[in-house]
Amino acid sequence: MPKTKATQEPTVDKIKLADGQEYEMARLTANMMAEVEERFDKSWEEITKPPMRKRPLIMVLWLRLKPNYPDLTEEQVGDLNIEDLLGGD
Repeated sequence: MPKTKATQEPTVDKIKLADGQEYEMARLTANMMAEVEERFDKSWEEITKPPMRKRPLIMVLWLRLKPNYPDLTEEQVGDLNIEDLLGGD
């Protein structure tokens, strides 16, 4: 039986930080989105409207990394290689 979207294995998003290591990110949850909204006092739609500002982007990435890497700081995430996010080499 073919897999439907609901039964397919979720893809794992990865990101490379300035330390050269690849990190696996957790899926984005409504709680993460609400935390970002509360910090910046704006709706998710306002925050993520292109072009997205850097601080909210760093926070979203940090929140997605935090479940797998609880010792990773938001500042360390801010040192990521932005080209990886943009599809560069």
